[in-house]
Amino acid sequence: MIEKDMLGLIISVISAGIASYAAIISTLAVKRQLHAIKWNTNHDLHARARAMLLNNPELLALHLIDQGELEKDGLSCEELLYIVHHIDAGSAFHRIGGDNKIELTPFRKKFFENPKVRLAWKKYLRNKLFNPWAYSKAIDDHIASIETNT
Repeated sequence: MIEKDMLGLIISVISAGIASYAAIISTLAVKRQLHAIKWNTNHDLHARARAMLLNNPELLALHLIDQGELEKDGLSCEELLYIVHHIDAGSAFHRIGGDNKIELTPFRKKFFENPKVRLAWKKYLRNKLFNPWAYSKAIDDHIASIETNT
């Protein structure tokens, strides 16, 4: 009789453990999904705001970017936005994936070989339109390696 009661207790404890584990996994999944939804909404609204720059490049001043200085550096507002969207796409891929250790793809590495892209990143984008995180560091490291080797 005691063995039967003990077996029932063991099964109950194991069941409770499995249920607790499932609840924890479900909670983490919901939090991760909520994070992705929040990030996606934020990203979409940023893209919408950046699209306004095409018709109103003077809005760059709100980001402390001088349109005249941009033009002196040989960059148009359209080029700057194109570069922003390319960098943002890579950032989104890694951010949504939860990546902390980031290796730029060959496509992104090639993109940063262009001096205009590097100038835009260093002078206008990194500290004005992007938050610092592992992806920014990967870009900085790659640019440093390009400029060291040239």
